[in-house]
Amino acid sequence: GDIEQQMVESLHAVTKAAVGAYPEDGIIRKDWLFGPFPAQSALAVDQIMWTSCAEEALNQVEAGDAEAMKRNIAFTNKQKEHSVDLVRLDLTKLQRVLMGALIVL
Repeated sequence: GDIEQQMVESLHAVTKAAVGAYPEDGIIRKDWLFGPFPAQSALAVDQIMWTSCAEEALNQVEAGDAEAMKRNIAFTNKQKEHSVDLVRLDLTKLQRVLMGALIVL
Protein backbone atom coordinates (compact mmCIF):
# COMPACT_ATOMS: atom_id res chain seq x y z
CA GLY A 1 0.00 0.00 0.00
CA ASP A 2 1.17 3.43 1.02
CA ILE A 3 4.42 2.31 2.61
CA GLU A 4 5.43 0.33 -0.45
CA GLN A 5 4.60 3.27 -2.73
CA GLN A 6 6.65 5.63 -0.56
CA MET A 7 9.58 3.20 -0.62
CA VAL A 8 9.46 3.00 -4.42
CA GLU A 9 9.20 6.79 -4.76
CA SER A 10 12.06 7.30 -2.31
CA LEU A 11 14.32 4.82 -4.08
CA HIS A 12 13.48 6.44 -7.42
CA ALA A 13 14.33 9.91 -6.11
CA VAL A 14 17.59 8.78 -4.51
CA THR A 15 18.64 6.86 -7.62
CA LYS A 16 17.83 9.84 -9.83
CA ALA A 17 20.01 12.00 -7.57
CA ALA A 18 22.80 9.41 -7.83
CA VAL A 19 22.65 9.63 -11.63
CA GLY A 20 23.07 13.39 -11.42
CA ALA A 21 25.99 13.06 -9.01
CA TYR A 22 27.86 10.41 -11.01
CA PRO A 23 31.49 11.53 -11.43
CA GLU A 24 32.19 13.28 -14.71
CA ASP A 25 35.23 11.17 -15.52
CA GLY A 26 33.36 7.97 -14.59
CA ILE A 27 36.55 6.44 -13.21
CA ILE A 28 37.35 8.02 -9.83
CA ARG A 29 34.19 7.04 -7.97
CA LYS A 30 35.29 6.55 -4.35
CA ASP A 31 33.43 9.56 -2.92
CA TRP A 32 30.38 8.77 -5.02
CA LEU A 33 30.32 5.04 -4.20
CA PHE A 34 30.87 5.54 -0.48
CA GLY A 35 28.90 8.77 -0.29
CA PRO A 36 25.29 9.55 0.50
CA PHE A 37 23.61 7.04 -1.80
CA PRO A 38 22.37 3.58 -0.84
CA ALA A 39 24.39 0.71 -2.29
CA GLN A 40 21.36 -0.44 -4.30
CA SER A 41 21.21 2.95 -6.04
CA ALA A 42 24.95 3.08 -6.63
CA LEU A 43 24.89 -0.38 -8.23
CA ALA A 44 21.88 0.48 -10.40
CA VAL A 45 23.41 3.75 -11.59
CA ASP A 46 26.76 2.14 -12.28
CA GLN A 47 25.00 -0.42 -14.49
CA ILE A 48 23.07 2.36 -16.23
CA MET A 49 26.32 4.20 -16.96
CA TRP A 50 28.06 1.04 -18.17
CA THR A 51 25.16 0.34 -20.52
CA SER A 52 25.16 3.94 -21.77
CA CYS A 53 28.91 3.82 -22.51
CA ALA A 54 28.61 0.47 -24.27
CA GLU A 55 25.66 1.69 -26.35
CA GLU A 56 27.54 4.85 -27.30
CA ALA A 57 30.56 2.80 -28.38
CA LEU A 58 28.38 0.50 -30.47
CA ASN A 59 26.72 3.49 -32.12
CA GLN A 60 30.13 4.96 -32.91
CA VAL A 61 31.29 1.65 -34.41
CA GLU A 62 28.13 1.57 -36.51
CA ALA A 63 28.92 5.13 -37.66
CA GLY A 64 32.36 4.01 -38.86
CA ASP A 65 34.59 4.60 -35.83
CA ALA A 66 36.48 1.30 -35.72
CA GLU A 67 38.32 2.28 -32.51
CA ALA A 68 35.26 3.13 -30.42
CA MET A 69 34.93 -0.27 -28.77
CA LYS A 70 38.65 -0.38 -27.99
CA ARG A 71 38.31 2.99 -26.22
CA ASN A 72 35.28 1.70 -24.33
CA ILE A 73 37.18 -1.38 -23.19
CA ALA A 74 40.14 0.76 -22.10
CA PHE A 75 37.75 2.98 -20.12
CA THR A 76 36.10 0.05 -18.35
CA ASN A 77 39.53 -1.41 -17.58
CA LYS A 78 40.47 1.89 -15.89
CA GLN A 79 37.25 1.69 -13.89
CA LYS A 80 38.10 -1.86 -12.79
CA GLU A 81 41.64 -0.82 -11.81
CA HIS A 82 40.24 1.96 -9.65
CA SER A 83 37.75 -0.47 -8.10
CA VAL A 84 40.56 -2.88 -7.26
CA ASP A 85 42.44 0.00 -5.62
CA LEU A 86 39.34 0.72 -3.52
CA VAL A 87 39.05 -2.90 -2.41
CA ARG A 88 42.57 -2.68 -1.03
CA LEU A 89 41.52 0.10 1.36
CA ASP A 90 40.35 -0.41 4.93
CA LEU A 91 36.63 -0.69 4.13
CA THR A 92 33.60 -1.19 6.30
CA LYS A 93 31.71 -4.43 5.85
CA LEU A 94 29.00 -2.65 3.85
CA GLN A 95 31.55 -0.95 1.59
CA ARG A 96 33.28 -4.29 0.98
CA VAL A 97 29.96 -5.94 0.05
CA LEU A 98 29.20 -3.03 -2.31
CA MET A 99 32.57 -3.33 -4.00
CA GLY A 100 32.22 -7.11 -4.32
CA ALA A 101 28.87 -6.67 -6.05
CA LEU A 102 30.19 -3.85 -8.24
CA ILE A 103 33.16 -5.88 -9.45
CA VAL A 104 31.04 -8.97 -10.14
CA LEU A 105 28.41 -6.99 -12.06
